[in-house]
Amino acid sequence: MKYVHPVISEHQALEKLSKKGLFQRAAPLQRIELVYLPFFLHTFEISRSNRTSRLRALCDAVTGVVVVPDDGFKPDFHAHGEPRDYLIEPRLDAESAQEIAREEIMQLVLREAFKQPLGRELNIRQVTVSEIALPYWIAYTKKGERYSIKTIDGSTGVKVGFRLKSALLAGLTVPPGRSTGAQKNCNQSPLA
Repeated sequence: MKYVHPVISEHQALEKLSKKGLFQRAAPLQRIELVYLPFFLHTFEISRSNRTSRLRALCDAVTGVVVVPDDGFKPDFHAHGEPRDYLIEPRLDAESAQEIAREEIMQLVLREAFKQPLGRELNIRQVTVSEIALPYWIAYTKKGERYSIKTIDGSTGVKVGFRLKSALLAGLTVPPGRSTGAQKNCNQSPLA
C-alpha cells in the first residue's frame, strides 16, 4: 500500500477547522489525530466511437464510497512503507471494490451520455488498480455527553463531505469482535 504524504499540518488543520466555525457551535476540542483511510485507485479507459479517454476513481476500502478525483489529483506518496499514524483497517477486497467502482463509473458515463451523445459503441475497461491510503485529520469535540467529529483532508485541506466522513466513522468504529491494529488505535479515541 502507498501512503499519501499529508500536506496539511496539525496546526493548519486546526486553523482551517476554527475558521470554518466548527468549534464555535460545538464544545471545545478534545483531541485531533491524523488517520489514513485506505482506497483502491482505479484507472478506467473509456472508448466511445473514435475517442478514448481515461478516468480515475477512488473506492474507499471500508464502505465502498466512490470518489472521482479532479484532474489535478497527483498524490505525493511516502517513500517509506508504514506511516507513524493510524491506518484504518480495510473491509473490502480488491474484487468487490472493482465491481463498485466500475458500476459508479458506468453510471457517471451514462449520465454524461444524456448531455452529449457518445456514439453507439461504449467500452469501459479497467487499466490499473493500486492500493493507496489518504490522510485525514479528525478533530473530536464534546458537548455534554455527546461526541462529534470534524474532518479535514490532510492532502488538500478541504472539509470532508458526508459520504467520506461516514466512511471514516465506519472505519473508526470497528465492531468489538474484531481485534486489529486499527481497532487498538480506535480504542484510544473518544469515540471508541
